Amino acid sequence: LASLASASRRPLGRRHMVRARAEAQELEEARRAAIQELRQAGLEEGEAVASVRWLLQAVQAEEQWQQRFQEAIGRRLRREPVQYIVGQWPFYPLKTELLVRPPVLIPRPETEEL
Repeated sequence: LASLASASRRPLGRRHMVRARAEAQELEEARRAAIQELRQAGLEEGEAVASVRWLLQAVQAEEQWQQRFQEAIGRRLRREPVQYIVGQWPFYPLKTELLVRPPVLIPRPETEEL
């Protein structure tokens, strides 16, 4: 048991740290490129940044996140709402997220307090 406890407190190995840095850099490069692509397609800065944040959050835990992210950005470039791309969306009074797919109306923040 003592060996398991000490193993869990060991610092991360150099290889793991290098891989983590490379993954973070790849994620940041994908984020920047996607924002630029959305901006060039006519989205305003804030909308492009928010779209990329939501889309990355939706695919980041997946194995092939890069491919899914590119697909999601392609859908966003065609002006598909982020909520439909992500497939679920938070709505304040509910503890779970709403499933959102066409033709379902997209929940808006201004209606959370009605």
